Amino acid sequence: MRKITLLIPVLFILSCTSNHSYFDDFEFGKNAVLEISITKVSSPVDFEIYSRHTFPMNEFKKQAAINQDTNFIVSLPSNIYDLAFIRIGDDSYMNIFTIPNDTLKISLSLDGELSREDRISLEGSTSGIYWYYEAKRKNWMKTKGYDYYYDSTISLQSFTEKMDRNRISDLEFLSEYESENNLPAWFMDIEKNSILYLTAGSKLGIIYYHRMAYNPDFQPPDDYYSFVDDIQFNNPEAFLSSAYYGFLSSYYSRNAKVDEPGFINILQRTTESIALIESGDIDLDPRIEDVLLGSWLSLLFREKYLTHSNFLQSDSILEISKTLFHNEDKYKIVKGYRDSQYTKLENLAILNPGDSAPSFYLSDQNGKFYRLSDFSGKVIYVNFWATYCSPCIASIPEKNLLVEEFADQSFELLNICLDYKPELWSSIIAEHDFAGTHLICKGNWSTNLRDQYLIQTVPHYTLIDNDGMVIANKCEKPQDIMDQLRMMLN
Repeated sequence: MRKITLLIPVLFILSCTSNHSYFDDFEFGKNAVLEISITKVSSPVDFEIYSRHTFPMNEFKKQAAINQDTNFIVSLPSNIYDLAFIRIGDDSYMNIFTIPNDTLKISLSLDGELSREDRISLEGSTSGIYWYYEAKRKNWMKTKGYDYYYDSTISLQSFTEKMDRNRISDLEFLSEYESENNLPAWFMDIEKNSILYLTAGSKLGIIYYHRMAYNPDFQPPDDYYSFVDDIQFNNPEAFLSSAYYGFLSSYYSRNAKVDEPGFINILQRTTESIALIESGDIDLDPRIEDVLLGSWLSLLFREKYLTHSNFLQSDSILEISKTLFHNEDKYKIVKGYRDSQYTKLENLAILNPGDSAPSFYLSDQNGKFYRLSDFSGKVIYVNFWATYCSPCIASIPEKNLLVEEFADQSFELLNICLDYKPELWSSIIAEHDFAGTHLICKGNWSTNLRDQYLIQTVPHYTLIDNDGMVIANKCEKPQDIMDQLRMMLN
């Protein structure tokens, strides 16, 4: 009986979808207009609009300090269905839904005597969708439907059962809400599919997360992926759902191993996924295939991976993939994003050899604070790491070998932990007999050092000479830098 009960929402989704011109006529790369009015401003408040889009890859943010009643207009990217919200002070007005070439008027009162509902007024073709999200948020608070969290103490079975409960609860709520309110038919298709693919994608994504955070060789039970047998892969009605593309990406890369963090891993997963398209093993609507391919390629050019070396590899993959697009316009979207990211790369500050290494003021396990100048006179191999980074921890033996090899010379292994979890930090150091000097970032130090040392992924290594000058930033791994250190120190 349980299996039949869980399948009902899936069949409900697949049986009630229908074609809508909204999907057929949709154009990527368009904007929506927000006309915003803020009244009853009695003291300065922070204001923020934020939206994120997976295709075309786009992150939009507008921030301002509001000191008086004001009106303004914002042109907001409106593409594939993704997160968008407005925040004023400590209140978050989540999930502002926009559609291309449309205008949404939003009036926000900061009158503290009014209820949240009475302080918000919307006018436009998607205004009713906002109120659906408001009701959904309240239902989530009541049912804990927002709970998508996972850690190694939770069994896979418990996590998947939680996702099933979330899916059933969200679909039931959507059905009940729509029976009493008038939601656009095209939005109903998007939302139903998003609920289905979000929960299914979470079941897939958690395997990758477990490999990345806990055990790179982790394998789920043999029958774990059986739940995808009841899910529609080629679903044109999910064309504009980011959750759908997240599910497809997780499924097609489900067997990928996390051998390296950061860009190398993304490059590997993207290359393997593109090979599936080339082989013909992916049978999807051409529009869906183009968006999926474009999303994969766009990931290679994100800010966190902006280096010249990475760009050369990404450009090579993009050029090879050009002929795989069914619609040239989709390729041009990815190429345009690539070009804008290259401009950012060219303008990015570079920490060159011979530059003064940025300093810090960080504490060790005993609460003693250090600056970079405290290590003057030594060649310093800085290891930036984090407690959540399994490759950082796996490579501790190689780092310990550096300390052992150069114990009698002017050498310092300086391990800087970028996340502030002091108990976990200390336990990892003790458990692995982690050699060298250990410092931890607190407050804004993690952000400052990531910016100053251009840290995009961890582990990140920097070699500094005995005068505090950079020899190499983003330098070789411990096992590959031994010979260079021998030449320098001898």
